[in-house]
Amino acid sequence: MTQLINNDVQNGHTNGHLTNGLAPHPSTLAAFDGPVEVVPGVWRGRWGYYPGNYADYLVLKRLFAYYQVAWNRFKAWTRWKRKSPRNRRVWAPIEQRLPPYHIVAWRNVGTQLEPKLVAPLTGRFPVEGSFQFHKKRGEATECFIYGVGPDCILADYRSLRYPAESAAKVQPLQGNMEHYRRLLAQCEQWANQNS
Repeated sequence: MTQLINNDVQNGHTNGHLTNGLAPHPSTLAAFDGPVEVVPGVWRGRWGYYPGNYADYLVLKRLFAYYQVAWNRFKAWTRWKRKSPRNRRVWAPIEQRLPPYHIVAWRNVGTQLEPKLVAPLTGRFPVEGSFQFHKKRGEATECFIYGVGPDCILADYRSLRYPAESAAKVQPLQGNMEHYRRLLAQCEQWANQNS
């Protein structure tokens, strides 16, 4: 039986399964020359239609990684900021010197440092349609929220990562790719300075 299986693998008769366990059989691969722009702003790839080319996807992929780091650090910063200064202490256990080595007490080692935020992606962002009216001044000002942004990075990354079934179903990118490239350069400069 093993002789029959070895002969099939050597002759390339694997019925579309892996040949030699390394690569798919050439007959199972469809011919693909690369992404082609079907309509302005819509590219046809191997698996469907996309609102950008592969270079745009790579830019947004790296920017999305920085976005995730910025979001995690912002959440750590908000947890740190909520604590009162006396609760930002770092404690270390003091263990008993003889067996059974259990914790006897805790000692204060220092205070928690403020987490560093990813500066290019963290800041004050306006809340659309929200205004605050000041009675004393008699004027309305726009409301801001402190957070991580812009939010269109998430939507554009997902639309470039997952294809649409047809060119008509492709949603255009919400942001500008030149802005994304500048933002990525700022994030990489920030990472080099803070590494």
